[in-house]
Order: sequence, then C-alpha cells, then structure tokens
Amino acid sequence: IYNDAHEDFNCSVKHTKIDAFIFQRTEEHADYSYEMYLKFWNNAKDKFNELKFDQILFPNRTGNVENLNLENLKSFILSAGTHSYPKNIKSERIRWHPDSMIRLLKQILILNSISDDEMHSVITKTFQVINELWEQHNK
Repeated sequence: IYNDAHEDFNCSVKHTKIDAFIFQRTEEHADYSYEMYLKFWNNAKDKFNELKFDQILFPNRTGNVENLNLENLKSFILSAGTHSYPKNIKSERIRWHPDSMIRLLKQILILNSISDDEMHSVITKTFQVINELWEQHNK
C-alpha cells in the first residue's frame, strides 16, 4: 500500500523520512492496519512543515476522514486485538482531542494546506466519533 521505494523503512530510527507513510489513497486498495496508523503518528511528530492535510491518517482502514464513522472506528481499533481495545480507545481520544491535534497539525503541516476553520471542523468531527465510542464502551 505504501510507496514501494520505502519498503525497508525502519521505524526505530528517530528521524526517518515520513515519506514511507504518505499513502496513495484509493478506495479499492486502501486497507491500513492499526499498527501502520500508529507508526504514522509516532513518526509524524518528528516532522515539521512536511505534510499536507490530505496526507494525514484518520483512524479507520482507509485513512480518510470521509470513511470515519462509529462502526469503522470500532472495527479498526478492534483489529489491534480485544485485549488492547480499551487502552486504544483512550489513546485515540487523547490523540484526537481538538486542542492537542490542532496544535500538532499546525506544527507538522505545510502552511496553507487547509484553512483553520476546515481543520477545526474535521478534527472536531473526528474527536466526536471517538468520544462516542469511548462513551459506549464505558456505559
């Protein structure tokens, strides 16, 4: 799924190029694992002004915000295993908290790749879906 030129990606190297996790998103081929998604976000924090908004991964198998809903989110997080499900929901809730995510994205995104209003709207929608799953789990 990711760029074949980067198959030898070594995520243990702190400053590895993020290019290995810039995905070509096509509905018929997209199927990202939760592990790949986590690697993307663990490495994205080390990048500064290198990504466009449409290159970030959202918590679902396609990585696209358009495919983010409660069912897809739950299935995606469960793919990492039921034993880690509660911990992973909590981690995603923290990761996608609007204040934290917007602060991070303003650091790693290329300037003007998305308007502030659009970014706030998409991040808030993402957090709301995650928070709904969190509340269902904690009933």
